[in-house]
Amino acid sequence: MKMMPPNPLLMFVLFLSGFILPITAVQAEDNTSLTLGVKLHGVNQGGENRNRGTDFDSTKGGQLALHTAFQQGRFYTGLSFQSGNYTFDNTGPDLHFASGLSLSSDSVTIKHSEADLIAGYFFWEQVSLFLGIKGIEDKWDNMDYKQNFVGFGLGISGIWPIADDWDAYGSLGFLPFGRVEANGTDVGDGKSSALELGAVVHVTDQDRISLGLKFSSQVYDFDSGDQQERRTGGIFLGYSHTFLL
Repeated sequence: MKMMPPNPLLMFVLFLSGFILPITAVQAEDNTSLTLGVKLHGVNQGGENRNRGTDFDSTKGGQLALHTAFQQGRFYTGLSFQSGNYTFDNTGPDLHFASGLSLSSDSVTIKHSEADLIAGYFFWEQVSLFLGIKGIEDKWDNMDYKQNFVGFGLGISGIWPIADDWDAYGSLGFLPFGRVEANGTDVGDGKSSALELGAVVHVTDQDRISLGLKFSSQVYDFDSGDQQERRTGGIFLGYSHTFLL
């Protein structure tokens, strides 16, 4: 089976609307590379305002992601940013404030942004473990309200050749703890998890196309006693180019 140079970009993509990393097999110990890429996520966001007993589900939404990654031998590090809008024609996620007040939101569009910084190591030839920090921002379009989540996490990912120029990969990540803010003030704790499954096509030695499914969730436990769960899932399509240094 044909062996291709690894693509470090495919070693991370959103863990948790947690971070999550599709990876490639470890490269030679003395090889160094830099990867740039773009990804289009056709995803839906839904969830539950548990104390109020209401569900929400976006009617429109999607995200565009940009990635860069550096790899040297078995070690890699990466940075990603993604952003997009979700429209809720009916019930949306509740708003929570430091005072303990919570308000329902209806017919709203939320700008959703994520940033991830990770570092990982191939402890085995085709399996790596990683650590990272993730930030999420949600901004309501119809009022002055912004919600932020920052957390730390870890994960595992692996890749398996399935045919000439084709690889299958899977990645699982967890953010077991983090803090939630509303308009810059602490309002609770949060956790997140993500699962990504997909395939990578080696178009050339340095160009790759990825296609797959990604599922993530966040659970926010607010200081007021309220709880909110958000779930995101859907298909993605990506392209990346690797520069050998």
